[in-house]
Amino acid sequence: MPSGGHGDHSGYGTESDRVVVLERIFAENDQTAAANRGDFDHAAVTAINLMSSPGAGKTMLLRETLLRLRSRLRIGIVEGDIETSIDADRLEGLGAAVALINTSNGFGGECHLDAPMVRSAL
Repeated sequence: MPSGGHGDHSGYGTESDRVVVLERIFAENDQTAAANRGDFDHAAVTAINLMSSPGAGKTMLLRETLLRLRSRLRIGIVEGDIETSIDADRLEGLGAAVALINTSNGFGGECHLDAPMVRSAL
């Protein structure tokens, strides 16, 4: 490894050129995530991030969890979907507050929820 400790980049046309980072591109997300964590902690809320590929069974797992725990816990769900409300609709009426975020309109069509999206649902 070269003295800079960044590995061998000789196969690239830029070789050892470096870019100075002036600002973290996720700084706003990090600040909002910290605020979300603070609010969760203050309210004694345990937040769980459940994600996997489409069709893996996330909604079924959430349905079963709600059916088994709804009488013992207060549960809220922030459901992210690119366009539809299909999964959020499947969770309605099972004892949880469900907030739906469609990420295609205004959020750029991401298939994930970032900290500002979660904040808007809260």
